[in-house]
Amino acid sequence: MGGGYHVAAIDFGKTNKKVLVYDRNLRLCASARKSFGEVRREGFRCDDIPGAMRFVAEELRKLARSGRYRIRAISVTAHGATLAMLKADGSLALPNISYDTDPGAETRKAFFERFGDPGKLQAETCTPPLPLLINPGIQIFWLQRQYPKRFRSVATIQFLPQYIGFLLTGRTAVEPTYCGCHTYLWDFDGNRFGRIARELGVADMFPGNMNNPWDVQGTLSPEWAKKTGLPCDCIVTCGIHDSNSSLLPYLVKDLGRFVLNSTGTWCVAMSPDGTYPLSADEIGKEVFYNLSAFGRPVKTTILRGGAEFDFYRERLCGGRPHPARPDAKALDRVVREGMAIVPALFRGTGVFPHGCPSIIGADALLTDANLAFHALDLSLAIQSKRGIRMACGGGEASVAIEGGFAGNATYCRLLAALMPDARVYISSLREATAYGAAMLGICAVEGKTPRDIAERVRIRLDPVEPLRTSGLEEYEKRFVELAGG
Repeated sequence: MGGGYHVAAIDFGKTNKKVLVYDRNLRLCASARKSFGEVRREGFRCDDIPGAMRFVAEELRKLARSGRYRIRAISVTAHGATLAMLKADGSLALPNISYDTDPGAETRKAFFERFGDPGKLQAETCTPPLPLLINPGIQIFWLQRQYPKRFRSVATIQFLPQYIGFLLTGRTAVEPTYCGCHTYLWDFDGNRFGRIARELGVADMFPGNMNNPWDVQGTLSPEWAKKTGLPCDCIVTCGIHDSNSSLLPYLVKDLGRFVLNSTGTWCVAMSPDGTYPLSADEIGKEVFYNLSAFGRPVKTTILRGGAEFDFYRERLCGGRPHPARPDAKALDRVVREGMAIVPALFRGTGVFPHGCPSIIGADALLTDANLAFHALDLSLAIQSKRGIRMACGGGEASVAIEGGFAGNATYCRLLAALMPDARVYISSLREATAYGAAMLGICAVEGKTPRDIAERVRIRLDPVEPLRTSGLEEYEKRFVELAGG
């Protein structure tokens, strides 16, 4: 296609919502963001999708009025485990319930009694039992049991990126990355909705044709064209799950064997080269498979690293800013005296699910924020190493750190020190989630696939210098024992 144009990437994180504009060469031209907390609707704890969509409309309207951007496509990426239950007329049968809702122990017990114990289901569906409503299959099961009348009015189920696309276009869609996102609903071997989706009676509630994330879901509805000032022929892609959107730019580059360590509230280690299926010793841990944008299994581990960091920064470090540089003396003391922040703050989760959260050397850490930050960074680096090893199986690999922790020099250098047989890098790619979504928008406009535009994807990987300190190997062994092995 000749001529210049732009795409708008809509990035719905759990808290932060963003609208970013890229040109056809994937250069960031404009961005806006706003934070949204959860709201109560009809007695449910909910994501504020209506509020977020008002923000999207306002920002798109500003962009259109500026006259600086020729927006040909909107591409949506969104966080995991959020569903939209639509009636036949397209209205919501139930609100957009937050995955932070607790369905109760009885619901979880009943789910596993009906479908099989957690280990069996993890082997069958590549999904581990996650807390709250982070497994969409458990959310559907809970809604059917607790609100049967309302659920009977559900005609179509949409995952969050496609629901946003539905609001923009009036058309429904389904694509692989959300189907395989720890849902219990997908059959990885058969590449279709699986046994649990069929037994729940919802396999046919998703649109029948599986789309690529870069396919066109539709064009802007007249209502949204009027709201935004964008033309009615502005296309909307089918969208993509956020972790898979972050991974996409790396997938199209020839990086060899690599792991993406995408850090934030959730730290997600993703290995396209990880072994499949899960081994017996991986069952029971938060290791699973995503489906990439190309529909291929991606071995994945998760931990709430950013959430743990924020918790301890407030309670141990008094909310102080993180030190800009590592302090060798502070780190040496943490290691020498065995101070530690033991996971997992969210019991039963992460790469040490059997650990009991505790603080070793609390007297010193509570009175010295610098020590506390170094103990916290070391804890998170050890957890990340475990997650990366579980994802890729060990051995020679490149590890690309992106996201919030990429700016934490102590964490990055400790991770490099803990992984001497790996090559650890900090990625230059910023806003990777939106960047991946922008790639999809370009593909939709030009009728190409992401691999066709690989030459436009620019990623610089800067090597990380390991932060050497004596006794680190013995410290790690003690830490692992304290964390439950």
